[in-house]
Amino acid sequence: KLKRNKKTARANQLTAEIEGYNASIAEMGTTIETLLKEQQQLTEAMQEATELREKEHAENTKAIADAAAGVDAVKQAIVVLKEFYSAQAGSFVEERQVPEMAEYKGMQSN
Repeated sequence: KLKRNKKTARANQLTAEIEGYNASIAEMGTTIETLLKEQQQLTEAMQEATELREKEHAENTKAIADAAAGVDAVKQAIVVLKEFYSAQAGSFVEERQVPEMAEYKGMQSN
């Protein structure tokens, strides 16, 4: 009878351990499911972020190209304006002779 009680106690102990392990397995399964969902969400977020960065990169590349083209256009415009105004400079300046003035001698009495 003592042997049977020891074996029953051992069986109860093992059953309790098994129930503990089963609970741990269930908890870990839930944790795994949660982590898999979070991983999927992170993957989707990374894809969206990558697409957004690629779109912004394309827009920035276009803006840089437009700005470079604008710089070139401004440089060309400056050249054209300099040529135009340097060619026109003579016609805008009145070329008249100023009579020469007698030398000023101050307030002297003659």
